[in-house]
Amino acid sequence: MINQFTPILSKNNNAHIINIMSLASVAIIKRLGTYCASKAATHILTNTIRDEYKKKNVHVVGVYPGYVNTAMVPEEIAYKKTEPFEIAFEICQGIEAGKDNIFPDEMSKNYFSQNPITINYFE
Repeated sequence: MINQFTPILSKNNNAHIINIMSLASVAIIKRLGTYCASKAATHILTNTIRDEYKKKNVHVVGVYPGYVNTAMVPEEIAYKKTEPFEIAFEICQGIEAGKDNIFPDEMSKNYFSQNPITINYFE
């Protein structure tokens, strides 16, 4: 899908690809192995295409929320769930600030302040 939209996006002055992931992109959540694997793949894709798409005038942004108060996590958990509108607001703020990675809630900010994203490239 990204490849299909690239010609259109690259013609715009302020084009973005926003990939919504989660902490599960970089940390294993017990009982959610397949979810973590798909989010990890998106994390790798996001970081792989970022430099390539920058040359095409498209900013690629990764978003890494913690738990969000949605039907996906209906039960009570030990962590505070953030409201979807708060996540959306933080994403907009991060885009306006030109961030490559957005940590839109307290949980993700705390996690990534202690475990920054590092990318290792091999030629």
